[in-house]
Amino acid sequence: MNRNLGIDLLRVLSIGIVVLYHYNALGNFSLDGTHAVVIFFMISGYCMGFSTKNRTSSQFLKARLLRLVPPMFICATLSTAIESVFAEIRPDRLHGLKEYASTLICLPSGNLICDLYSNIAYGRAFTYTYVDGAYWSLLVEIRFYILFWFLTYVLRTKQTVLIIAALGILGSVNLMNNVLSESNDFM
Repeated sequence: MNRNLGIDLLRVLSIGIVVLYHYNALGNFSLDGTHAVVIFFMISGYCMGFSTKNRTSSQFLKARLLRLVPPMFICATLSTAIESVFAEIRPDRLHGLKEYASTLICLPSGNLICDLYSNIAYGRAFTYTYVDGAYWSLLVEIRFYILFWFLTYVLRTKQTVLIIAALGILGSVNLMNNVLSESNDFM
């Protein structure tokens, strides 16, 4: 089996597990949605090294963000429209203009720009709710891209993977700073 086909099959499998998990259709299957998301992120991390080949710093960022931001804008707009039209079906899912605008403005920068502004202006991180709870994974992925870009292109680190692994270990023992997002979720 060629490497790309194997990677693509793992991605499809992990996405399928997440979807089935959200519909409570996994039964006694030993993996749940969280496991599948971790598998998907590990695959993304593995593939990042390939994404830097023959790309400049700006080409790398552009390619990564173009994969996530336009679909996020479309999905956030559709979610907002559908939830507004059918508000009586799931009133708990209804969100306001602040959440919609905040998702579109803050999320593409990994909340970093909104948090920086809010910390300077108000002395605390910016707080908002995503238009859909699943957007937490976009935040993680965008922040990973920013971190990978910073280590690879700005610091020109040769051991980017080792540094990211070490940061992951630090994150897992909750060594986080409240300046980067009120929910302490940067790591």
